[in-house]
Amino acid sequence: MVNTVRKGSYFERKAKQILERQGFVVEKAKRTRFQGTDFYGLFDLICVDGKTIKFVQVADCVKPKEWFARAERFQVPLNCSKELWIYRERKGFRVILIPSKKVKAIG
Repeated sequence: MVNTVRKGSYFERKAKQILERQGFVVEKAKRTRFQGTDFYGLFDLICVDGKTIKFVQVADCVKPKEWFARAERFQVPLNCSKELWIYRERKGFRVILIPSKKVKAIG
């Protein structure tokens, strides 16, 4: 059986490398003993390129409906996006944009 933490970290590193090649500065959520490993309990990576901010969840399968409902309620400014990156073996990442109600842009 594959270690799920190790597998998840591998997918997150791959996504981080892709985003950095696209010009984003990427911050990965840190694993601690006392709190969850995701930003806001939803996202693995926060990516900034000067104009755009991306909140990215990396997975190897589609998330449950409850996750999508929480992600849709998470409000972001106009210059932000919420994305689910699903890794598929030998095919790479499939990116799903998560819709939400928009609020006024930052800056």
